[in-house]
Amino acid sequence: MNDNKTGQRFSILIVQLLVCLGAGIFIGYLFQKHELKDPKVKLEVAHEALANGDDATAFKLFYGLAEAGNARAQYWLADMYEYGYGVKKDIPEAIKWMEKAAKQGLATAQGRLGEIYFAGQETVQDFKAARVWLQKAADQRNAVAERRLAQMEEQGLGGPEDMIRAYTLYEQAILDGDGYSERLRDKLLKRMSPAQVTEAQALAKKMDDTKK
Repeated sequence: MNDNKTGQRFSILIVQLLVCLGAGIFIGYLFQKHELKDPKVKLEVAHEALANGDDATAFKLFYGLAEAGNARAQYWLADMYEYGYGVKKDIPEAIKWMEKAAKQGLATAQGRLGEIYFAGQETVQDFKAARVWLQKAADQRNAVAERRLAQMEEQGLGGPEDMIRAYTLYEQAILDGDGYSERLRDKLLKRMSPAQVTEAQALAKKMDDTKK
């Protein structure tokens, strides 16, 4: 019985290995046939390579696209530099590419850049810069950015404390799918006066109607 299970596991392992090998051969074939001229196809292949653990190929593809100004490639290139995938970890280079993507309006890059400046673990902590980038991402209904910005408003980080604005941002984050914001909003409500709650709820409704 154990021998059968061992044999099955071995067979699965072989199949997985062949799939990964096949993906590598296919990518190599595309390179040889010069089929990666289309930026959209190149980006898809880069993601596939990254998912399959072929960091070197992913890095090469993302880098070429990033140099050409592709915002999504710039974001993923920054991610690879930040975590050291397929390249030596380089935080200044990661921030450089993340900023390029953020300046092109990519909400995920704006949000991540805001988080980097907020945390201050990979660069000098800068709450004002964090607010700027998080606000840009929040304007595009990025739920995580809305939640982080709400926390900054609630705690008065990088600007004056504003519980009413914090409440409205938590509400927006909840509507945009961030479940954790509901818990944070409910904790905030305990600190607010009835008048503040009424004003915040009215403002949140107005903001939601405006953004629909």
